Amino acid sequence: MQRMVFMMILLCLLAENSQAVKIGMRYDEQGNFINPDDYLVFTALEADKGGYKNDAKWRLRDAAEFGNKHAQYFMGLLLLQEDDKINGLAWMKLAGQNIGNNNHLMAALEKQLTVEDLSLVDDQLQQLKLTYNFESAIERRARWKKSLSYGGTHIKGHVPIGWKAKLNNGKMIFANEVKHSLEAFVFEYRYDSGEVSLSDFEVIEANQ
Repeated sequence: MQRMVFMMILLCLLAENSQAVKIGMRYDEQGNFINPDDYLVFTALEADKGGYKNDAKWRLRDAAEFGNKHAQYFMGLLLLQEDDKINGLAWMKLAGQNIGNNNHLMAALEKQLTVEDLSLVDDQLQQLKLTYNFESAIERRARWKKSLSYGGTHIKGHVPIGWKAKLNNGKMIFANEVKHSLEAFVFEYRYDSGEVSLSDFEVIEANQ
């Protein structure tokens, strides 16, 4: 299975969020915000590398709910590893063109499948689109944003004026930076294209 290698050292804020997705805000060593779905894809690939296929799948599904096309592509690859060509191709079609080796793989798979199989693929794709679509992705990002808490406060989703936190490398992150990053993630984050390449990442270790 192809893997993405992250060329950043992950650094967390002081506390990890406790929601089901189990991802708080994360930053690289330059203080750049790391999207939660990108982190989920990385941990999914690490889980797959360690032989934890089920763990990899739920992480990819979770990332896919954010609208992450790479997660949808890798989910297709995992299913193909299990010789599930119907669902594997459906997930790849969900991811769309120009993601990883998707164009070549989809064309090759379509030649291997029967007309009846391809009909099943289309049916499965329509089912996937009921969950993994633009509107649902925006809602998922908004829910994640609202789940965050800051400075020990019980009020989630609100960044207090004057709030700041120190990363493990000593860099300070301020409230206005956090607000901007979160708003951009929810409303401006890519969805329909694979313009953002994750092919040259290397995560060394996330400090807890």
